[in-house]
Amino acid sequence: HLNSSLVCGFHFFLTKIFDQLSPWLLVFLACNRLFLTKFPRSYKTSKTALLTTLSLLIFLIILNLHLLFGIGLGYSLSSPCL
Repeated sequence: HLNSSLVCGFHFFLTKIFDQLSPWLLVFLACNRLFLTKFPRSYKTSKTALLTTLSLLIFLIILNLHLLFGIGLGYSLSSPCL
């Protein structure tokens, strides 16, 4: 039971991260396009895009870290994974 509970919690954690990551990547892409049209001479490199994406991913992992430790704790008998 412990193994399936850990897998379920990890699956829930990853699902939440990637559910939040995709819209924020679109926001960053739109802001990048706006910045490049307003200031065409300043060029953003792929290194900056990678750094922005990694920092967003780390932020979302930290933001949702409580989900890893909170699955299975509480008073409800129902499981988040069905």
